[in-house]
Amino acid sequence: MYGAGVSNLWLAFLFASVLSIYGFDGREFATYAAAVTAYVSVVVVGLLLVF
Repeated sequence: MYGAGVSNLWLAFLFASVLSIYGFDGREFATYAAAVTAYVSVVVVGLLLVF
């Protein structure tokens, strides 16, 4: 599930940039996607270490 969620987040970035959606800020979205990826990665690794 982790991999699917992260890949969907980055695929959304790819499609939005390819479609050139009006008002789409690629840098802002990439920053958001990277932050979410890092946060979820920390949570998943933490859970794996605890359990």
